Amino acid sequence: MAEIQSIGLFGGAFNPIHIGHLIQSQIAFEQLNIQKMLIVPSGIPPWKRTDSMMAPFDLRFQWARRTYEGLNGFEVWDFEGKESSRTSFTVYTIQEVYRLYGRYPTVILGQDAYDALDRWHQSDFIINHCSIAVLNRDKFARQKKDPIEGKTLFLNTPMIEVSSSQVRERARSGRSLRGWVPQTIESDVERWYQSTL
Repeated sequence: MAEIQSIGLFGGAFNPIHIGHLIQSQIAFEQLNIQKMLIVPSGIPPWKRTDSMMAPFDLRFQWARRTYEGLNGFEVWDFEGKESSRTSFTVYTIQEVYRLYGRYPTVILGQDAYDALDRWHQSDFIINHCSIAVLNRDKFARQKKDPIEGKTLFLNTPMIEVSSSQVRERARSGRSLRGWVPQTIESDVERWYQSTL
């Protein structure tokens, strides 16, 4: 098997994964010209430990697997779910990528996550070892010094006005999710969030 030379890391709560995640991750894969994209559902995000509407990891992982099934170059990773005894921090996942592949990934972030990167756990490690790719940088976003000067790539991705919170709200109110999430997971997503009422 050929050695993997370039890896992307696209993580998130995926609560639930939706069509925006799928489209933007594919565009990032193409624009970055990477060989492998790791899709990483978070285990226990530090800001969502007590969120009653957070679907269990196994469900979010299965939704992600079915979303990316058959898509060449993409692998849905369950590393953070295996680390169930500790809070999920991206730095641990990055270190695991290096342990397995001998190289650090390009970390793919949305604008909000990028703006908060300097407040992440062990952010200096991430900044020093990884390139960062930012999805759909808003040209009107407030100006600030880039936390990774010279190592940040701003990708040309479309604005997709879909959020996981909107999907959850639609599911809980009994409205259709057609076009909001991949059709392969539509009924399961509807069923689970309706069960949280």
